[in-house]
Amino acid sequence: MAAGDPQISWGTIVGAIMVVGTLTAAQWTVFQTQYSALDKRVTTLESEQTKILGQLAHDPVEQRTFEATNNATAKQIDLLQAQIQDINRQIAAALIIIDNNSMPKKNTPALPP
Repeated sequence: MAAGDPQISWGTIVGAIMVVGTLTAAQWTVFQTQYSALDKRVTTLESEQTKILGQLAHDPVEQRTFEATNNATAKQIDLLQAQIQDINRQIAAALIIIDNNSMPKKNTPALPP
């Protein structure tokens, strides 16, 4: 080795490897803890969803109310679409009339009898 080169001992290398290993093990432990907590939450949400769906299946009044609301909304949308089409037809007819009235009148000579 030349003068001025940094000198690293085997002890320093082994110590650095041990620090990296310890940090990796700690991160793995944190990951496992977070994954376990997430798994518990998912299990809880799935059980709640199953319970709610079970309750809705036993309550046909709510289902009929939802369907009636959905059907009424669909009918209102259809009515609005029909009104919009009618307005569009009226606008188109008005534009045709305006266009026809804006053309200059042609003076056609009278045809001889």
